[in-house]
Amino acid sequence: MANKYSKLGYGNAGDVASAIESGKIDGKDLVVTKDTSELYYIKNDKSVQKIQTRTQLFNSPGEAIAALNKSSDTYAGQTVMIRDENGKYQPYTVQASGDSSFVVEPTFTANAGFVWQEF
Repeated sequence: MANKYSKLGYGNAGDVASAIESGKIDGKDLVVTKDTSELYYIKNDKSVQKIQTRTQLFNSPGEAIAALNKSSDTYAGQTVMIRDENGKYQPYTVQASGDSSFVVEPTFTANAGFVWQEF
C-alpha cells in the first residue's frame, strides 16, 4: 500500500494552478500564499477551495443573540455584522454575559484624525 499524505505548498497565488498542473501539489494538499497570505485547500478533483473565515450576518441584535447562544462555536470577542435601520451591516462584538450566555454590543470606532493618503 502506497503512503498517501498531504503536502503544504508555499508560493504566489498566481502560481497555484501551474503547480497543480505540474504535479507539485495535488488533491488533499494545503497551500499558503506568500504574496497574498491566503490559505487554499486542493480538493481531490484538483479544484482550489479558498479557506476564509465567514463573518456571521444577522438582521437584528435579538436574532444575533438567539443564534449565537445556540451555537457551540460562539466565543467572546467574536465579530458579527448586524443590519441597521438603513439596511447596512454594522460591526458588533460578542461579549460574555454574567450568566454564561452571550450578548452583542456595537463596535464603535473613534475618529483619531487619521487620513489615508494614497500615492
